[in-house]
Amino acid sequence: MEVGSEELSRGFDLIQWLQGKWVPDIVVALWNGPKRFNDLFVSARELKLIHRWSRRDSTLSREVFSETLHRMEADGLLTRNEDNSSVPRSVWYELSPELKDLLGRRSWAALEWAVEHEDLLERARRRRQEGSGHDG
Repeated sequence: MEVGSEELSRGFDLIQWLQGKWVPDIVVALWNGPKRFNDLFVSARELKLIHRWSRRDSTLSREVFSETLHRMEADGLLTRNEDNSSVPRSVWYELSPELKDLLGRRSWAALEWAVEHEDLLERARRRRQEGSGHDG
C-alpha cells in the first residue's frame, strides 16, 4: 500500500489520540483485562512509563487520574462499567474494543518497528532524560 499525505495525516491523528501524560500507563495497566478504579490507580501509578522519556518525576494524583480516565472514556480509549446491584457499587474500566483491536493486531507495523529498533528508542530516551535532546 502506498502511503500518501492523507494516510500519513491519519497516522499522526492516531498518535495524538493516544497522547496524554498518564495514558500509556493506564493502557498498559489495562492490557491484561479490566480493573477496578483503585486497582487501576495503583497499577498506573507504579508503572510511571512517562518518566522513561523525561527527567521530570511526578506522582499521579487521584484527581489527575480521574480526569484522565474521563478524557480517555470520552475519546473512546476505554469503557467504564458499573454494577449498581452491589453495595457499594462496583466500577471497573477496560480498554475499548477499538483500542484492543488496534493494539492487538500482530501485523501493526509501528509496533513491530518499535520492537525491531528498541536500541534506537532507548538511545533517544536516554538522551532526553539527560537533557541533551532537542525537543523544539
